[in-house]
Amino acid sequence: TRLHMRLHVGSHLECQYALNAYGITDDMLPFDQNGNLKESDFRKRLDDAIDAEKQVTEPGVCAQEKDILLGRGIPYRQHPGNSHLLRVVESFQTIHANASTRAVKTNLF
Repeated sequence: TRLHMRLHVGSHLECQYALNAYGITDDMLPFDQNGNLKESDFRKRLDDAIDAEKQVTEPGVCAQEKDILLGRGIPYRQHPGNSHLLRVVESFQTIHANASTRAVKTNLF
């Protein structure tokens, strides 16, 4: 994953307009117009983030049984969704190989 950063310079209102273009509203920011930290909002968001992390086995990953994970290695190969996709692909391999025309191959899916 690549991280991107943009710098917005100007008055509070100019920065607010620039951030709104990215879907970031003023109430989403942890500080007010004067640059003071909104402690109650910040504490609530921090507590919510901590609770959300406790609910998943691996931080940042919430894969379900039918999800297909992209990546390399055993954890990805052994994921139930990936195993199911592999079985589906294998079940169509011989049918696809024996199809006589491209149109027939296209209509398989």
